[in-house]
Amino acid sequence: MLIVKKFKFEAAHRIAKGYKGICANIHGHSWNGEIHIQIEKLDQYGMGIDFNDINPFIDIITQQMDHGILLYKEDHDVVSFVEKQGYKVLLFNDNPTCEVVANYIYDLAIDHFKKKSQHIAVKQVIIEETCDAKIIWP
Repeated sequence: MLIVKKFKFEAAHRIAKGYKGICANIHGHSWNGEIHIQIEKLDQYGMGIDFNDINPFIDIITQQMDHGILLYKEDHDVVSFVEKQGYKVLLFNDNPTCEVVANYIYDLAIDHFKKKSQHIAVKQVIIEETCDAKIIWP
């Protein structure tokens, strides 16, 4: 069976590395996401996983990203500025596109849930950065 938990966060980003379009400007989104977890069997309570047991992972995402600025680590001028201002920033090894953010959250979820149970498998993460555009990873 597939368990789905939704989450959201507010964050700014910019597409800096080689990008010449309007998204090279710092701008923000209301990011909406879903984590899809496949469960092999039900526990003694008739649950695949308690939704409340997913919340600590969602808390990790919101603590890292909510009301932060997502930047490419080589975007030196902007990174230096936001760090000097004491702003919340999360650095990525590539442009923080919707695809890169989805991959990042997926990798975090894999690490987080593999410690919980061998019967839990993270299948995908969906990230919407706008109301009409989303990424499904992988």
